[in-house]
Amino acid sequence: MMILTMVMALAAAAPSAEAEALGQRIARTGTLGAMLPQATEAETQQMIAAHPELTDAERATLRETGVEVTESALARLTKALGTAYAQILSVEDMEAIAAFNESPAASAYRKAQPVATASAMKSLGGLDFKGELTAAFCKKTGKLCAAPKGNPNGR
Repeated sequence: MMILTMVMALAAAAPSAEAEALGQRIARTGTLGAMLPQATEAETQQMIAAHPELTDAERATLRETGVEVTESALARLTKALGTAYAQILSVEDMEAIAAFNESPAASAYRKAQPVATASAMKSLGGLDFKGELTAAFCKKTGKLCAAPKGNPNGR
């Protein structure tokens, strides 16, 4: 009930133009705004690699189309995320966040994130949250444990 009330309150409160603009500025300069182009570039390259039958001209067209689709997706994401930020955060908080997002330190941080994340995941050997959760729950309750070989019904 509380969540429904919060959702209704957020939907009813139309943010000011200033708040919308700040929210979009945060979305554009934040982590998702920085990562989406990198992710879509990687996916475009994967598509190109998966289709060796494409000519050089077709590969170039696919890359150009990827940029167009990315720009469209980024515009939609920026608007939606900006509106959400404007509904949730105060103008003062968004001004501070935008100032940080546009700082040299934030730029360095965003550039370091993919490298640091990849390094951490490599050193951990990956994460299997679902597997770890299942094992921990099994240990506590005896439920959801993996079935022993030859016994599909489990414990």
